[in-house]
Amino acid sequence: MASRSPSRRPKTAVAYSRSSRRTRRPRQPQHREYLKRFGHLRVAHLELFGLGDDTPTFLELVKIAISERTEVGCPIPVELVPLQNDGLGNLYCITTKPEEAGAIVFWDHEGGPHQVPDRIAPSFAEWLVQLLDDLDER
Repeated sequence: MASRSPSRRPKTAVAYSRSSRRTRRPRQPQHREYLKRFGHLRVAHLELFGLGDDTPTFLELVKIAISERTEVGCPIPVELVPLQNDGLGNLYCITTKPEEAGAIVFWDHEGGPHQVPDRIAPSFAEWLVQLLDDLDER
């Protein structure tokens, strides 16, 4: 993966700082590093939400997080930060709950607002490696 050019890093860093405040959730270290270094990710059909001037509107993390908390029938709780939509309305999210901080969970849009999301991976890095390995196997 190529990193952003140096001229884009400050804009991404500013967007990152604002996003943490606007979504009212602190970023987990691995996710924070991904956002600061890459902004967003698009590989084959894999698309992860992100930040920065070159992030397509449909992948803008702050807009997605706010929308998924306020405009949908099964809103995600504030302690979840969306990472990826599975194409069926469900979300892979990173949790900021202190007891599970950094774990990746699956939010089922039909599971209701009081669901306990399924834990998918213990960390953002492990989840991302799993996604990329799955792409490599296809």
